[in-house]
Amino acid sequence: MLALVAPKFYERLPTMTFTILAHDPDADQVGIGIATVSLAVGGLCPFTTLAGDIVTSQAFARPELGLLVARMLSEGADMPTIEQALTAADPHIGHRQIGIIHRDGSLNAFSGPDCRPWSGHQMAEGHVVMGNFLAGEHVLDAMGEAFRMSDGEPLAERLLQALEAGRDAGGQADAEGRHHTERSAAVKVIGPGNVPGFIDTAVASTDLRVDMHELAIDELRRLYTTLAKVPHYNALRSSRPPETPGLADWEAEHMTDAPPPTPRTA
Repeated sequence: MLALVAPKFYERLPTMTFTILAHDPDADQVGIGIATVSLAVGGLCPFTTLAGDIVTSQAFARPELGLLVARMLSEGADMPTIEQALTAADPHIGHRQIGIIHRDGSLNAFSGPDCRPWSGHQMAEGHVVMGNFLAGEHVLDAMGEAFRMSDGEPLAERLLQALEAGRDAGGQADAEGRHHTERSAAVKVIGPGNVPGFIDTAVASTDLRVDMHELAIDELRRLYTTLAKVPHYNALRSSRPPETPGLADWEAEHMTDAPPPTPRTA
């Protein structure tokens, strides 16, 4: 196996992150919710496979590791083989967190002993919560409780509620107890759920990210609320083009908060 060579700045910049990976067997969906003080977390930490597995590589984030795991999962590698590859590829594996939710809902998680405290993960039926540089383990307790108490709601909503609970429980805090506001966040759900027209179970029915905002989780909530019906329009456009109304007409009926698609003038 080829060795991974990471840019030096990845070794110096930790991501201070809290994350939930979860499964909804009734909707046949898996998903991730992630938030951090670092910027653009949605493009740094989560990876997906063509089969619909989701991987997160976080803490002292090294994206090459997430990509390595995703590739090995796609090739059919088992977890002992993947763990051996990660250890062989990365001399600083103790500084990383790796979380995996397989398309069937099975879970794997690793929290290295050298991640900045507080760090760790909690595995439960159908979900795992994990984080580093947190105010304490109670952040994960709150996230897990919020997810369990929201049973019956759409998976994307439950992931958002878990992030909001983690934030409200103290979120990220440094050694002096100073809170670090979440500046980026993302929610991604794989699987069609109740969206007609999305047939492939590896399709992303929800895929939202906030790359830079002073209140990233609040902004993610606003986006989710505003765009909740968009997957249904996209599915209609994909599966039944002749029956699909024009974008402006559909938005006028279903999205009163959307900006008008005004043509650009020269």
